[in-house]
Amino acid sequence: CFQIDEKLHWHDKKNNNLVLLPGYSNYLETVKPGYDILEKISGETTLEGLMKNQKEIIIPFEYIYIENYGKFLVAKKEFGKKVDIFDENFKKIQNHEIHILHLVDHDTPTTIPFPKLFTVANSANKRALMNLDLQFLTPFKYEFITPFLEINNYYIVGMRKENGSNYLFGLINEKGEEV
Repeated sequence: CFQIDEKLHWHDKKNNNLVLLPGYSNYLETVKPGYDILEKISGETTLEGLMKNQKEIIIPFEYIYIENYGKFLVAKKEFGKKVDIFDENFKKIQNHEIHILHLVDHDTPTTIPFPKLFTVANSANKRALMNLDLQFLTPFKYEFITPFLEINNYYIVGMRKENGSNYLFGLINEKGEEV
């Protein structure tokens, strides 16, 4: 896809010409050949969706963002609400209440390579550790899960004391085991 005069076009290789994609404002990413995440402006809101061959809508344009993690896509309609998760074939696979999902080292200023693990939060804002296969490695019980920058594959976790006054800290490994 290409932006020409602030309009989105795609290259039709078969006919070797550029085709206007009316109504779409931006190309974001090719998830796999023929499947692109695009943006569409709806009123004052920019929404994202997934198109097949620039003709068929696969994931509707009702999400404020769609993130591609290779084995799955995460789509969010509204901040503070649960996310939708789609598999490699773009089928919705979620049967849980994940409200936040980030790579565990998402905002961590480090050069240490961490495995592809995710911090996820539920509606009660409790955190759990999840792997790339969408398997929960811990229950939703932590207030936070943060990479331990001194040692690869270990994470600092915190839980509130029962009276809510303070945190109890601990370590878990990349398998979610407390150490």
